[in-house]
Amino acid sequence: MKFFSWGLLGAVLVFAIGVAHLVYTIQWVSRAERAIGKAGHTSFTKSTVSKTPGTYTVYVTYATKAGEGKTVGLSVWSRESYPEGSAVPVIFHPTQPGSTRLDTFVDLWLVPSVLVLWGVSWLVGCWRKYKREQAEATAS
Repeated sequence: MKFFSWGLLGAVLVFAIGVAHLVYTIQWVSRAERAIGKAGHTSFTKSTVSKTPGTYTVYVTYATKAGEGKTVGLSVWSRESYPEGSAVPVIFHPTQPGSTRLDTFVDLWLVPSVLVLWGVSWLVGCWRKYKREQAEATAS
């Protein structure tokens, strides 16, 4: 009846990484500014490494609160995600101009949410296994 296992270590690591990513995202969003940009043209970059065909980049122009215009390329799922001329919600850090991201759940919260939920479910599984082994040890 041992409490430590490699599965428990993996669960703790995944959970910790998820929480760290979540905290970082919360802090980043709290200091960031939001804007509505305008979608420009979309380009496609063929992948030379992975098995996926490639990635789409939409070029978005937006204005900061100081009135400064910026144009950035943001990765999107498909060419139809943001047609040319459509409104694009963006979030950016005012002191880090290269940090612009799409202001969507998927871009901001999906990865930390999945990691935290995966870590919690894995930890629950480890706990249940430990309790089951503990009950079997006391029964025999």
